[in-house]
Amino acid sequence: MNHRNPSGQPDGSPFDTARELRLLIDTLPIGIVVVDRQFRYRVVNTTYAAIAGRPADELVGATVASIVGPEVFQGLLLPALKRVFDGEELRFERPWRVEDYADWCTGAAVPTLELHYIPEFDADETIHAAVGVVRDTTEDRRRQTRLFEEATRDPLTGLLNRRGLEALVSSFDQGPRARSQLHSLCVLDLDGFKAVNDALGHAAGDGILCEIADALTTVARRADCIVRLGGDEFLVVLEGCAPQAARTKGEAMVRAIAGVGGSAGAATAGALSASVGIAPYRPTQSFSVAMEVADAACYAAKRAGGGRVVIAGSSSSGGARR
Repeated sequence: MNHRNPSGQPDGSPFDTARELRLLIDTLPIGIVVVDRQFRYRVVNTTYAAIAGRPADELVGATVASIVGPEVFQGLLLPALKRVFDGEELRFERPWRVEDYADWCTGAAVPTLELHYIPEFDADETIHAAVGVVRDTTEDRRRQTRLFEEATRDPLTGLLNRRGLEALVSSFDQGPRARSQLHSLCVLDLDGFKAVNDALGHAAGDGILCEIADALTTVARRADCIVRLGGDEFLVVLEGCAPQAARTKGEAMVRAIAGVGGSAGAATAGALSASVGIAPYRPTQSFSVAMEVADAACYAAKRAGGGRVVIAGSSSSGGARR
């Protein structure tokens, strides 16, 4: 008969509790650390060592600042650890590499960690350490970024859609300086697209819309954002650009679109142009009102014959009709 000893294990099978517990901690798919009040690592499991890119025995006894870098430590971890040593439990995400921080703030799928810190108390209820649970959430972030892209991008052209535009507008309101910056909204509507679509079919029409998206991308500056509002209507947000300076860009858009459609067949020759309406916008103003003003200017360009640029509040127009 196989008797059991007081530890609950079968006789003849020595059980090293500390060793087995260490093995269990090291095989966990999450990082485990214990940091003391001098902000030094006291316990580090294998998973955390892999995340840090250092051997575990090199981490134990080292300061957190020496491993994550002084910038990350001073800017993020030190304030968090101080709160934990004051008795607070914290959970937050951050990029692992400091050089990724700017991209991470924009939602980019850079290597990301979720950290959960818990205060550890002595028998006399004094907090002597912070226990950290660290999880690599990079794949979660990539999935979220992909879903966000799918939700905010037009599936045909790859441009931003109206939901993406909402996210863009909300990003403008970042501090007093950003709120005072002047932008230009360029509403662009195709002239004669319905006739082209009817003559060549919707598949060819979709191809032309993709060509137009490419043409606008070529003309726009890197900081500018292009949105497909729906159908054959587009919006180009010229960041930090006053309306008069935006006229040059609007005229370049008209010229670029005049060259689109040649690959779709001779039926498009001379049939496709664009009307552009420009209005100023500051984040302190109503975006919807600014869009209405730009849309009215676009309609004025159409009434004037199309293939031209009209700035809201201006009687002059630019861009020669094709």
